[in-house]
Amino acid sequence: MRKTLTTKIVAVLSVVAFVFALGGCGTDLKPDAATVKAGVAEAIKSQFGTGEESQKMIAMFDCIIDEAYDDLSLSTLLEFAQGKDLTDLQVDSEERIVLERVSKKCLGELTGNSGDS
Repeated sequence: MRKTLTTKIVAVLSVVAFVFALGGCGTDLKPDAATVKAGVAEAIKSQFGTGEESQKMIAMFDCIIDEAYDDLSLSTLLEFAQGKDLTDLQVDSEERIVLERVSKKCLGELTGNSGDS
């Protein structure tokens, strides 16, 4: 009886230690940038078709993701990666500021302007 209780306690402690170890490693299951870009491209194509304007939008979002990836939350990256309607995305005010800043930069790069206006 005592051996079974000890075994159960050790098993529970092992699971708890494992969970904390994963948390300490920074494992947050963020989708990689390529997956996020593919989801955005899918959303753009389903909302706007596959024409030239859509391709420009995809290039813009590729730049935005490259620039902002590290500053975006897991939930925002997952929404992008899942190809959700871009008009329905919910981002907090800090992320909105980041997205506005990098959008200006990317627009400048893609159009040959500084983007600092």
